[in-house]
Parts: sequence; C-alpha cells; structure tokens
Amino acid sequence: MRPTSHAAKQVAVIVDAYSTGSRLANEFRRFDVACIHVQSSVHVPAEFVNGFVPGDFIRSFVVTDAAGIEEIAAELRGFDLLCVVAGTETGVEVADRLAALLGLPGNDPRTSHLRRDKYEMHAQLEKSGLSTLRQARCATMAEALAWANALQCWPVVVKPLSSGGADGVTFCHDTVDVAAAVDGALGKRNRLGNINTAVVLQEKIHGQQFIVNAVSMEGRHYVSEVWKDDKIAVAGAPLVCDREILLSPECDPIKDLCRYTTACLDALGIREGPSHTELFLTDQGELMLIETAARMQGPIDHESVLEATGHSHVTLTVLRHVRPSTFAQLFALPYRRKKHLHCVTLSATSVGTLKENRCMERLSSLTSFRALIHAPQPGMRIQRTVDLFTNAGITYLSHDDEKVLESDYWRIRRWEADGELFLMHKT
Repeated sequence: MRPTSHAAKQVAVIVDAYSTGSRLANEFRRFDVACIHVQSSVHVPAEFVNGFVPGDFIRSFVVTDAAGIEEIAAELRGFDLLCVVAGTETGVEVADRLAALLGLPGNDPRTSHLRRDKYEMHAQLEKSGLSTLRQARCATMAEALAWANALQCWPVVVKPLSSGGADGVTFCHDTVDVAAAVDGALGKRNRLGNINTAVVLQEKIHGQQFIVNAVSMEGRHYVSEVWKDDKIAVAGAPLVCDREILLSPECDPIKDLCRYTTACLDALGIREGPSHTELFLTDQGELMLIETAARMQGPIDHESVLEATGHSHVTLTVLRHVRPSTFAQLFALPYRRKKHLHCVTLSATSVGTLKENRCMERLSSLTSFRALIHAPQPGMRIQRTVDLFTNAGITYLSHDDEKVLESDYWRIRRWEADGELFLMHKT
C-alpha cells in the first residue's frame, strides 16, 4: 500500500527501535527521511517499551510469524525505501531478512545465526583461524557437567545462547555451580524474550576488557570508538560494569584491537551497518572475542559521544545510508577524541522501593557532569545490580582534563557508598 502524505519522501525501516535504536528516527528526520517501524515479534521485552516513540513513525508493522516477514516486505515495496536497520539486538535477524527480501544493503540472512548465537559465533572464529575461547553448547545438564569436568579449568562461564546485557551469565567455580547455573537457565525465558533451549559453557579468561564500536559499508569497517571497559566483582553474580573510558586513537592497544575486531566482523559476515564488539586483551597478551553484536551499542547517551568524538553510533549509522559518499571518506581517517569521556554505571547494593532519587541533584554539581540516563524514579522497585538490566542508572562525565573526571568518578562512588544517591523506603 503506497502512502499518500509521505509519498515523495524516502523511507528508512527500523526493526525494534528500542534502546539506542529509539534515537534513529530523529536522526533520519534531519535528512528529511521518514521512518517505518517493524516490531520483530508479538512480545516485546518490558525493558524496551519505555523508550519507544510511536509518533516517530509513519507506519508500524508487527511480525507475528515467519511468513509475516514476507507479507510485511510486500507492503513495504510500496514505499521509496532507503534502508533497513536493526534498532537493537532483538531486531537483527528480522532486519537481515527484510533487507534481503527488499534488495537493500544488509547482512546475509543465511549467516544471521553467527551474529546471534554465541556458540556459533566462536565456532566461526575458530574456522577462520582467529583466537577464540574453548567452549561447548549444552542442551542438558549431563552434557554441561561432562564438558566442565573434562576441561578442568575453573572457573567456567555459563550463559544463554542469545541473550544480552550479561543476562544469565554465571561464573562457576565447581560442578555444583555449573549444575545450579544450567538448571536456572534451561527452559527459561531470557531478557530478550527467547526460551533458553541450550546454554554455552566457556573458559573464563583474565585480562582487560575493551569495547570496539564500528559501522560498516560494503564490507569495509570504520571504527568509531574504542573504550576501556572496567568491571567490578559482585557477590553472587558475574562482573558488572564499573565504567567505560573512551580511549585516544593513538594509545598503544588500539591498532591491534581494531585489526582483530575487523577480522571478527569479516568472519561473522558483518558487511553493513553498526556493530558492537566486546573483547579481552588477556594477561598473556592475546586478543580474544567475548561477543560481537550487529547493532549499535545500547544504552548510550548519544549527545555525550557526539560531543566527544564528533559523531556517534547513531549519526554514523544514518550517515552510511543518507550520505554514503561522505561516510566513505571516513575510512581513511581514525576517529577523534576531542574530549575525555567516561561512562559510569551506578549500582544498587540492596533491594527495595525507591523513596527519593538524588542523583541529578548530586551529579549536576560535578565539574565534568554531562548526562544521566535510565535512573529509577521514586516508587520504583530497585533490584541489586547484577547485570546491565539491573543497574541504577548511567552517568556520562566529560572534560578536557582527565584528572577532573577521575576526581568526579571517585566522588560518585563515595556518594553511593554513603547512601546519598538513592533513599529507600524503610521496610
């Protein structure tokens, strides 16, 4: 069905415009491109709903089953289509399929599983001759215990095949831990709405974690940011995010990180669009992928990254499609770091109902404060922070002087420890 009032406009299709993907429509609008939304399934994870903006779209579709994708593609052919983009992880496979059906730039849907299934991802890296984790895919408790016993290298990591945000990730120090982790995962619905039909067991590696964000066009990759990703230990949970520190493109590990990451993107068939890669530089000096996602990093404060680098995952994803020749010029240049930028995760150490949130009052007094996102509101039930989904907010600090950021970071941690950011109702 051809639209009437928007017939003259080009149209971008966004699949699951949640998390960072909720910012895409506004950026496309800057180039006079209208947007259509496709919801990848009937059930949307609750964490995604709040950021969705229905008014950003001229039409919306919902995929009800596999056949529904072809029906939606048939209707979309009535528009002047520019691109199909996955807004977040749940939209990756549908975006691949729609782009192929519509003859638009995209990643091959025949290899979508390599970009979603954590076991298949590492198996493909091994086939491509890249360093990778020792691992196993296990559909039963017996398989998991047998593999862990044979490895005899503790701890091991248990995680769902295709979730995100450290959901269900467990560090296991013995077979008792493995049994508990597998029992807690198999057959359960994960944070992205999928039933865990199997789990991945992987060796636990040690070293420094990094994040490499990129946007690709026709098989070429532009690295837009590299972050040092610091984690902290939490009792009864895997490591949780402490802070991400934007690195200068001139610092020592950058070239090796970028070289290994782009080789992983090639191996996994990421030829188009944004990617978000988490990897380790091990204590032995070896680069090792944790996982790559064929979508933007989420959640981020788009404006803070834009101010610090001159672009963001959002602006580059859109630029690749609306101004491909301009985007292509970036391949010859490293990204810039115009300001120091830290992304600090706020943590909740107890469970309860929030009485008062003093984050903005305290944080806005900091010299380097730039933004606060996803902070809980009074009356909300707060969970102890054990993964991305249970953090108590994210704040961005930016300044010309890194010493200022360091001082402000430690002040935030003191406020947290003294209970000055979140006041809970007494139980």
